[in-house]
Amino acid sequence: MKKAHSRKSVRFSPDPGAVAHVCFGPISKTFNPEHNALILSESYKGCSVLLALAPDIAVGDRLRIKVGNLAPMLAEARWVVPLDDQIQKIGFMYLQ
Repeated sequence: MKKAHSRKSVRFSPDPGAVAHVCFGPISKTFNPEHNALILSESYKGCSVLLALAPDIAVGDRLRIKVGNLAPMLAEARWVVPLDDQIQKIGFMYLQ
């Protein structure tokens, strides 16, 4: 039997139309996002997004992300669900 996973942080809905800006390039001081993603949910420790037409992301990949009005921060992909060949649902954990 599969164990139920309990979340450690409360999830909340993003503001309507809120987007995340994602930078796949090398981690540097400048933030130059290559893609926008639709924010599905947010928490104090991370977020889940819907990302289209972007490079494949694997669990453990690190990148920079700017979620809504927050400053850009380092994040790690914790789970990835491909919805089709161009769209991925991704859960990120903030590392900063």
